[in-house]
Amino acid sequence: MPGRIFYRNDCATVTSTEIVVSGRTYPLGEVISARGVRRRSVLPPILDKFVLILTTTTGERELLRHRNGYVVFQLAQAIESALRELRKPVAQSA
Repeated sequence: MPGRIFYRNDCATVTSTEIVVSGRTYPLGEVISARGVRRRSVLPPILDKFVLILTTTTGERELLRHRNGYVVFQLAQAIESALRELRKPVAQSA
């Protein structure tokens, strides 16, 4: 897993080149955006789940469901930071 690490925990890792969630690898170059959403349950609100949705060149994918919204939103923020760095223009030397 080469590159700078933006986020790492037991369920996911985000580097400057790829995203690894539950053992599956997604190249960062194919990712357009990431967002975390809350999926509410009908009864009791304690069963609410948080979902990480990844938009790629082939469509949207639900990457992760987690009870802890902090994990999902931190992961989405790390992916967005990695995407900004990936798309940052390289300074040209004169």
